[in-house]
Order: sequence, then C-alpha cells, then structure tokens
Amino acid sequence: MAAEEVDSTPPKEEGAYIFGMFVSGARYDMNNRVLEESLPKKMFSIVPVIWCKAYVYDPLKVDKNSY
Repeated sequence: MAAEEVDSTPPKEEGAYIFGMFVSGARYDMNNRVLEESLPKKMFSIVPVIWCKAYVYDPLKVDKNSY
C-alpha cells in the first residue's frame, strides 16, 4: 500500500509498518505488485509500505507444514 493509505497501526504483537526503503536497480510496480526492471536513467525507486512481523527462528522446532 502507499503511505497515504495507512490509516492505523497494527497491534504490537501483529508487527509494524515500515516505510522509506529504496530498491536499487529495480522498481516496484504498484499495479501488479511485483519488482520489475528499473526505468532508464533511474537508479533508485521507493518501495511501498511493508508490513513486517518478527518471530524467533529455531531450526530444531521448525514445522515443515507451515511453509
């Protein structure tokens, strides 16, 4: 989503929204929601708002069915 579309923050246990990241050598297509080749003479492209949720990775307790 675009930064203007964010109207609230998720609860702490549900993650956080991150905005302000850039991608080099590619661009994000908002219509198709994919990374594409960068436009000519444009080195950087802004990435839309990303929702992130952290978790503790324990390779001994990985549930193979959760992927």
